[in-house]
Amino acid sequence: MDIDTQWQQIKEMWTSTCSEVLGKKKYRQKDWISADILNKVQVRKEKKGAIKNGRTRAARRVHRGKQSSQEQRKNRQGKLH
Repeated sequence: MDIDTQWQQIKEMWTSTCSEVLGKKKYRQKDWISADILNKVQVRKEKKGAIKNGRTRAARRVHRGKQSSQEQRKNRQGKLH
């Protein structure tokens, strides 16, 4: 038996034992983050991505100009929460 085979066996043994004893790590959403806030963050990321994808300064200005004041308020709310 070579060293690589031994290492794989030891690694498999530890991995399987740990997963049996401890179980898989489960992600739990933080209490202070609601689904509404996550949606606001996602919308904001998409809008920022659209602005970044503009190829010229003029295209970015046009895109920013299209944002209504209501959308700007929503963005500010997303930043504050």
